[in-house]
Amino acid sequence: MKNGFTQHHFCLKGNRESLPSTGFREKSGAGFSLVEILVVFFIIATLTTILITNFAKGKQQFALQRAAHKIIQDLRKAQEMSMSARLEEICPGDEKANGFGIYFNESSPNSYLLFANCDEIYSYNTTDDIILEDIDLERGIKIFSLSSIFLSVAFVPPSPLVYVNGSFALEPAQIVICLEKDDSKTKIIEVNEAGLIEIK
Repeated sequence: MKNGFTQHHFCLKGNRESLPSTGFREKSGAGFSLVEILVVFFIIATLTTILITNFAKGKQQFALQRAAHKIIQDLRKAQEMSMSARLEEICPGDEKANGFGIYFNESSPNSYLLFANCDEIYSYNTTDDIILEDIDLERGIKIFSLSSIFLSVAFVPPSPLVYVNGSFALEPAQIVICLEKDDSKTKIIEVNEAGLIEIK
């Protein structure tokens, strides 16, 4: 004690939490603000929308590709039937078919016919030829255009020779298919005079 005053010595131990509270809390940094949460939500929503849109477009393109391959498959089926011994007695009067073919019609844009050719015209006609199968295009796909409004591609043995609308093929026959909702997305199937069938 000196001059009426007592000296006191304080020793602080431990961490800051042992100090008296000042009434203010320091931000811990463990949470997110509302703005941050909204930004993250917006980014997720935007990415999800982009992914869904691209998936839908990709799905449609894949359907278009499948439909094109199905037409090629059916054209080759008619071609192979003409080369094989499958010229059954299925025509009127129990006559043998002299070829097989595929018939397209722009007025029936969602389907086409596999037929047995039963006359010497080598083009589909409703009077003599026999429909073997009425084939539907995949949903959402349609015939956009043909080499002509009516397109008959017939394969005549033994080679087989390719006939387009009853005439020996001098130029490739084309079948153009598209998406029903977007006719700018197309696939072109081509059959040339040698019988080569391909997607352009």
